[in-house]
Amino acid sequence: MKDVKKWQRMRAALKKRVAPRPPKPMEVVSDKSRCLSSKPE
Repeated sequence: MKDVKKWQRMRAALKKRVAPRPPKPMEVVSDKSRCLSSKPE
């Protein structure tokens, strides 16, 4: 559970940092795949 909280906090920080400029499609795809691979279901 701690990992999920940390992950959510990291995501929030990332969103805040990226807010001014929209992410490139490639960045979004790599981000999604990274999240899926790093998060065991």
